[in-house]
Amino acid sequence: MSYTASVSNIIDEASIRQIQEYIDRSGQIVITAHLSPDGDALGSSLALCQYLQRQGKKAEVMVPNSFPYFLKWMEGAEKILIYEHNSAAGRHHLEQADLIFSLDYNILKRVGDIGPVIA
Repeated sequence: MSYTASVSNIIDEASIRQIQEYIDRSGQIVITAHLSPDGDALGSSLALCQYLQRQGKKAEVMVPNSFPYFLKWMEGAEKILIYEHNSAAGRHHLEQADLIFSLDYNILKRVGDIGPVIA
């Protein structure tokens, strides 16, 4: 079973195609996750980042603040941009992004200082 076929049981195929079109038209992509990121937020963000990079996209994960040491084993965790440690670079990356994914949160206040930049 293809990835698209398995996901289409959850998300309709038209939406999947539309998301892929956004990805296809984008060169620089930022993936954001919520404050005090947990395993779900980091795991899904890093997995999406790897998927996008394999499509030849420049993609990176950005989180508002530090995450627990015990999650640093995840592949790519060392490359995560922590906004509170370098907000100037974070703001620059967000402003340059063609596409921003918001994972594991549903309101902007859950991303702290990143919220006003992506609003």
